[in-house]
Amino acid sequence: MRILIVDDEKIVRIALSTLIKWDEYGFKLMGAVADGYKALEVIETESIDIVIMDLVMPNMDGLELIRTLNERKFTGKFVVLSNYDDYAYVREAMKLGAEDYMLKLTLKPDELIVLLTKISEQLLTERELKEQDIHMKIKLNETQLQQRNSIWRELLLDQEQDMVYLLQETQKYGIPFDRLAGNLIMIRIDDYVEALSNGKINNKRLLSFSIANIVKETVSDHFAFDFIEMESNQYIVIVYEQSGYSDEPSWLLLMNNLVQMLKLYLNLSVSITLSDAFVGLKQLREQYTLCLRASTNNFYTGPASVLVAGHSKLTQSLHSINYVEWLDQVKAAVEVGNTKLVLENISILFNEAKQIKWDPSALKFHLLGLLSDLDNLILKWNTQVLSSTEQNRVGATTLLESFESDISQAESMEGLSLSIEQAMQEAINLLYQVKSNIYRKEVLRITEILQENVENKITLDRLAQEVNMNVNYLCRVFKQDTGRSIVQYMNELKINKAIELLKLPDTRIKEVASQVGIDDPFYFNRVFKKVVGLSPSDFRKKLLATK
Repeated sequence: MRILIVDDEKIVRIALSTLIKWDEYGFKLMGAVADGYKALEVIETESIDIVIMDLVMPNMDGLELIRTLNERKFTGKFVVLSNYDDYAYVREAMKLGAEDYMLKLTLKPDELIVLLTKISEQLLTERELKEQDIHMKIKLNETQLQQRNSIWRELLLDQEQDMVYLLQETQKYGIPFDRLAGNLIMIRIDDYVEALSNGKINNKRLLSFSIANIVKETVSDHFAFDFIEMESNQYIVIVYEQSGYSDEPSWLLLMNNLVQMLKLYLNLSVSITLSDAFVGLKQLREQYTLCLRASTNNFYTGPASVLVAGHSKLTQSLHSINYVEWLDQVKAAVEVGNTKLVLENISILFNEAKQIKWDPSALKFHLLGLLSDLDNLILKWNTQVLSSTEQNRVGATTLLESFESDISQAESMEGLSLSIEQAMQEAINLLYQVKSNIYRKEVLRITEILQENVENKITLDRLAQEVNMNVNYLCRVFKQDTGRSIVQYMNELKINKAIELLKLPDTRIKEVASQVGIDDPFYFNRVFKKVVGLSPSDFRKKLLATK
């Protein structure tokens, strides 16, 4: 306990300072001053627990000092020193809150220590009780806030809620049910798991509290609002109707400011979606649903996006790509191990999705469909060429099992692209494993050379030289292993590439033939029709008609 002595008599100050060994009794003497003003100076800079003071002093007496400290919410205790004729002062001091008094003439150090020990114990008890009371109030306030938050969630999510019950609960927790009008702001934390580990705050409860405080600092100057935690990574700000913020630029400025503040103070990347104006609970729920849908646009726009729900609609179907044809082309490219062609097709799909703002859930659904088809393709090869034991060893875990979680939970186009590219490479590797059990290494090498030279002319003589075989023997073993001649296999690769080039409207058919290593346009037409069933020009017409 920290002690301060205040007395205008120097001898009293010296006596009290020296006659008592303060440290031995658990006290610390912080000073001995001559009047109330000097006492205030000490108390302003030091944490004082007990003030031992004279009542009659020049400049500022003891009574005035007590009054001043009471006004300043001083939390310590007062012990007054008096003479025999100071009774009126003592009585006033006790009324003002002095804990006890002692006569100077009869004061004994041990009696003073007993009194101070009693007061210090009382002070500690009071402070503990006060701290407990504060904690209880905080806990009660948190409980009320949580209950209020729960009512808001019910209002937004539960369409079947009893309206009588809702009205009672909104009145109970001060929710302005009768004047629900304004706008809704949805805040979503980008990449929530990473944000918790890399942000300035990794405690979920504290993070929510900190976000609420920053929203309050940013928004409260302009609006009355309510802050609602819908999920760990999603928050709603109900902004009540107010003049001056009806124009979109003002809203965008406010939301961008909020994004910047959360990044600056919490190192937190968030994306924000603004609703249209609403009036009443029905429209509020509608706007919440629209914001939920619109917020998925940041899959394309990236982190720290600011969106307006009315401008952020998603497309539910592809425009210029026939998914079934695309799927067949990717599977064919995977089957022959043409990584380049696979990635080109993936890129085409992703570019289309981004351009038309294809619903990310639809994009993910179709990519998972691709993985399922590739699993069936790998299973078919396993069944054809491996024993049951080997089937269990090769591809025991399916592509869908390995990549479904990453694809389904991808929050950005970049993350999804990375996952699907890894899945495609895994599919190619698995098929290569299977084929390596039945294909001679020379045949595998020939397939690799053909894939690497789709755009070039390549002769059988050169292929034979690459694997140190004569041409006739190479052709025979290639057909034995693959079921196709080298020429058939090579032509299929070239035509698959040509199909992709024909999708480019400005590319002439003669140029397409040249780009796949066929100089004779008539031969190209014949080969194309044999593989596809249509001439190049008819294929392009059909392609344009589907658009």
